[in-house]
Amino acid sequence: MHYNFAIFECLVSLGLLAVIWFVLVARARRDDFRCDIRRIRDRLFDFMWENGYDFSTPAYRKTRQTLNGLIRVSNSLTPVGFLLSFVVIAVSDPRDPPDDLDNPALDVKLKGALRQSRHEAITVMIRFVYLSGLIGVLVRFLVVALRAAHAAIKVERMGIRKAEQFLAIAHSFGAPGVCQI
Repeated sequence: MHYNFAIFECLVSLGLLAVIWFVLVARARRDDFRCDIRRIRDRLFDFMWENGYDFSTPAYRKTRQTLNGLIRVSNSLTPVGFLLSFVVIAVSDPRDPPDDLDNPALDVKLKGALRQSRHEAITVMIRFVYLSGLIGVLVRFLVVALRAAHAAIKVERMGIRKAEQFLAIAHSFGAPGVCQI
């Protein structure tokens, strides 16, 4: 009887932990992602307004539409879905329309601001999809483990080098009892 109660307690605790992680933390992550994208969008809007650029510029409208789309799909954005979108893009029709930023008539300062906004949005999206949440915990653990393994290999190589140097110095003095390499 006591054994069954302990199992029940563990299951209830795991259930509560799952609710906290998959509901509350997920909602906070999503809200944080949306705030970051809105911040990028608002900064781009302020740039356009302060510099007197036309808001109907196709490159600006496409960038703003992309940012708004990221906000809309944030509920369903998953690592697998993100990878599948890359596959769809790779096999899509290569005759896609050229990027609006390639337009030579577009002002250089505006191109820079639009590219920076797109780059920031991509960075925020990758961080949201792959570096936060449960996948993020696993990815970060993997990165730390790989860095630790790399550091251990470096230390081992340095130790072998130092040991060889020590043996060479000891051998040059003709120290008795030093084994030959």
